[in-house]
Amino acid sequence: MIDSRLFKTSSGREIFYEFDQSKRGIPVIFLNGLSDSYSEWKKIAGLTQLNRPFLFVDLIGQGKSLDKEFASGKKYDYRISVEQQGKALLELCRFLKISEFSLSGFSYGGGLALWVAQSQPERVRDLILFLPFLLRLDLAFPLSRLLHMQYDILKKMTPSFLQTPFQIIEKSYEQFVHDYMHFRFSKRIPQSMQREAAIQISEGIMNFNVFHILNDLPEGKLHLVSCDLDTLIPKSLVREFWSRLPASKKQSWTRLIDGEHLIFDQNPVVCASLLQSLLAMPQQEDPVERKMTTQDLDLAEQNVFSA
Repeated sequence: MIDSRLFKTSSGREIFYEFDQSKRGIPVIFLNGLSDSYSEWKKIAGLTQLNRPFLFVDLIGQGKSLDKEFASGKKYDYRISVEQQGKALLELCRFLKISEFSLSGFSYGGGLALWVAQSQPERVRDLILFLPFLLRLDLAFPLSRLLHMQYDILKKMTPSFLQTPFQIIEKSYEQFVHDYMHFRFSKRIPQSMQREAAIQISEGIMNFNVFHILNDLPEGKLHLVSCDLDTLIPKSLVREFWSRLPASKKQSWTRLIDGEHLIFDQNPVVCASLLQSLLAMPQQEDPVERKMTTQDLDLAEQNVFSA
């Protein structure tokens, strides 16, 4: 049985979902990338042989949820925080009577999956992160975080009547980031309204910092998939995340040494195979770390995950 419709949240915003209950077991919830819709995850899940219920969701500003708001002619703010998105998802889970779930998130959806997992750790069976958002990219390196901290200290020490230079710097920087995002998304999202919504959503998650919640994540659930050729998330940031993550939280880290950030488009078969094998992976006492290529046909064809 497939339940497919819009769900109205307590905030008044609607989110679209498709809940496939044709199979029994603990549902797998799929969380989209920034400008994606549930159809990307549906394609990946459809390539697997998973015997689990699937919940696909277009959250606020995504896919059919975004289309519905555009069609209304009203103007909406898409600077939605990760907390707001996460709470909307949990409201949907209560409505659907989903008490326990596996989370699989890509990019923006990976950051959201991390927030949900730390807020409801007892409900998470698996936490699978494909190239997840970890923190705002201008703070991706420790030195940039140190400089930002020093800037904040200097700003707090400056009297209010001398704050104008800081306001000018911050406004100029916000405009620069906004313009850069338009440039970066111009080919991926050619429609200007959809592109602006995606940029606002990205601004909404900027206050999320995974390093603040590492100790709150569920025990022994986290599987990380990263790509060495990712031009959006630096390898050093992914390595820092994995190294600072308590060992008790980890299960596996798979590095695709020739993969890019758009890995779902590049090789959906490998992504589907990884998803299936990670969900079936027995719990490990020691975390598994592994390198592979997207051309690993044994993995793609046989759905085998070997340490």
